[in-house]
Amino acid sequence: EELEFSEALKAMPMIYLRADAVVLLESQAENAVPGDGDVVEVSLDEIRDLKLLQIGQAVQVIGRQPGSRDEESKVDAFDKILRINGAPVTCIQAVEAALDCSSSSAKRVEVAKAPFGKRNLTPAAARGWIYLERFIAMVKVAMIGGEGEGESKVVVSDSEALLEEIRQGGKALQDAAKAGKEVLQVALEGHFKALTLRTFSASSTDKMTNTGGCGGSATARSDQEMVEAIMAGMVEFLHNHWAAEAKVLRQ
Repeated sequence: EELEFSEALKAMPMIYLRADAVVLLESQAENAVPGDGDVVEVSLDEIRDLKLLQIGQAVQVIGRQPGSRDEESKVDAFDKILRINGAPVTCIQAVEAALDCSSSSAKRVEVAKAPFGKRNLTPAAARGWIYLERFIAMVKVAMIGGEGEGESKVVVSDSEALLEEIRQGGKALQDAAKAGKEVLQVALEGHFKALTLRTFSASSTDKMTNTGGCGGSATARSDQEMVEAIMAGMVEFLHNHWAAEAKVLRQ
């Protein structure tokens, strides 16, 4: 599964490059999911039949034990157990200890709602994967440069500032390509260096818990290593095939 996923990731840059257009989103709504982050209080008995998962120092609800009933429960899958009787919960053992206590019925549990799981709060511009996508958008703009309204057709965004950044980056790459392969190589490597300064973090549950042997495996590559490898391959490819790819895009 990991090998197949890696192969798909390797193909992603070329799919973006040869797509008719790419859509880049910059805005991040603060309240995109109603109720996300709300804290509710329930009795300890209400979490007795829950299936829990340890994610770092957080305890997440992933479902209910077979046969349990949840018609009136305030706790749902993806919610996070915050505190029990005011004490922070950082591991499943803390929940189990509270459930085993003879006075458990009197304890109260604070739960943070997360209808769609853990949100990635890292700004889009700071994420490594996003920078790779935006770099390819700059390449598209560079290759179709001088084609009238072509730029507006190959890159679409909800942010005029981001579009201007893509246009400027594309113009710089276009000028470098015109100046020769050596200058183009320097410009491309500059984007690779910029990528290494971005943030790479596992935001999915699978990645953080090593589902399928990926996230925590000693042999699996980190997100940063993976994206940097893809970027390095893209830089080498573009250096050697710039003119041919530009011709393809202009057709």
